[in-house]
Amino acid sequence: LNVDITWVDGEFDPEKQRNQIESVLNRNWDFCCFQAVQIDSLAGAVKKLKQRGVPVISMDTLLVSMDQMRDSGVWLEVTPDQVFMGEQSTQYLMEKINGKGKVIHIGGLSAHSGAVGRQQGFDKVLAKYPNVYLKVTHRPIEQSMKGKATPETFLGKAVKEFGAERMMWGSNFPAAPETLPELIAMARKALSFLPQADQDCIFYKTALKLYPALAKK
Repeated sequence: LNVDITWVDGEFDPEKQRNQIESVLNRNWDFCCFQAVQIDSLAGAVKKLKQRGVPVISMDTLLVSMDQMRDSGVWLEVTPDQVFMGEQSTQYLMEKINGKGKVIHIGGLSAHSGAVGRQQGFDKVLAKYPNVYLKVTHRPIEQSMKGKATPETFLGKAVKEFGAERMMWGSNFPAAPETLPELIAMARKALSFLPQADQDCIFYKTALKLYPALAKK
């Protein structure tokens, strides 16, 4: 096809990705196609490309909010219906386990519009299955503190849709790099916005309901 392609990988690090893009902005491009690690992280770079007349295409996750795309220099957004994807895949899994079980949702970057959409689809389906419980580990907690999202906007949505009485904190120790006390402190800080009753459910009451033997220890 006589086409030269330059590919850079930000490795899920918004700052690294931004630095990589900034370092090649002055080259001669026919167009640029970006899959941002998080929304707005490449907004400055996109505006510089607009000033040079270089078209920019956004893939999978929004580079900027939809109402700012044209002004920022984003020509179009190429993405699937993320909410639908989350709904369909989760519905399939729920049917395979007959609507009963303990489910771990790993999640993605909280400032990644694709991950947010799939989370919405996931929460929507699981809300229909009262016998399914959601384990909250350090991964979604860590990601809820990055970018423009906060634990309240990200985890609060899950609590609202799913219910704290069906959520349970899990340390993921020793797979997580942090120590157990650090993991506990991280989770308590992130979920401190919740009413105490909801915190109690997530940190121990749901676990006691699922594992009654724990109450004897």
